[in-house]
Amino acid sequence: MGSGVVGLAQTPGQLRLGAAFMLARVWLRRLYLHPKSGQLVGMDSTRRVFGGNLRKYLLASDAGVCRTPWCDARIRHLDHIHDHAQGGPTTATNGQGLCSTRAST
Repeated sequence: MGSGVVGLAQTPGQLRLGAAFMLARVWLRRLYLHPKSGQLVGMDSTRRVFGGNLRKYLLASDAGVCRTPWCDARIRHLDHIHDHAQGGPTTATNGQGLCSTRAST
């Protein structure tokens, strides 16, 4: 039983799930997996705010500590390394966790 749509699974349950994902508002553009381990190593987002799994990823990758050198304060804000207003994307590679002091400068 073919769906006629490239990329959709063939079982009825998977077809329904695939259709639901197609109808949902999409905030993730691409996921990057390690070629051997299959672990998530990066993702692109269409959002301006670092939310959801992208937020969790950034907090985990920085171990909850401000990214500023010699600062060991807890992360209070997630910010763009290259400013979003200047075209910086909301991605794992352009996101950083900052303490409240660093985020206000």
